Amino acid sequence: MTGDLGELIRARGKEYGAVTGRPRRCGWFDAPLLRHAVRVNGLDTLAVTKLDVLDPCHAVLVGVGYRYKGTLLHEWPGEERVIAKLEPVFEERPGWLSETAGLRAWEDLPGRAHEYLRWLEDLIECEISLVSTGPGRDETVLVEPSRLTRWFPDLRQLCLR
Repeated sequence: MTGDLGELIRARGKEYGAVTGRPRRCGWFDAPLLRHAVRVNGLDTLAVTKLDVLDPCHAVLVGVGYRYKGTLLHEWPGEERVIAKLEPVFEERPGWLSETAGLRAWEDLPGRAHEYLRWLEDLIECEISLVSTGPGRDETVLVEPSRLTRWFPDLRQLCLR
């Protein structure tokens, strides 16, 4: 991510090295890479962090594949020589253009944020059970029902404090 939008995302997400202060690289969600991680690691559920960083975006992009030598790949290739030559392929969805910072209930999230999160679940083939809407521990949305809330029913009380 480069340009003004890249700088906006970096600044909103406070993406700077803790020791050096060096700006971190930021990019759009890479669905095939995360789907690969889900499969390789046997993940059952995921947390999405920093949803609020995308609040001012008119559109959000998600990497849905890669182009390699003119061929469209929808899965993460396992060969390093291929990975070095990939060009990302993105799909665009409308942003929600409303404040999610500090929200704590799924029902309070904008409809387009719901659509975005459900789309990500479909792309990565894994449920999302927790969404952070800010840096504070209490700025957390528990998605219900989910594996996380079934595994840890007391989590509801902790997040409601």
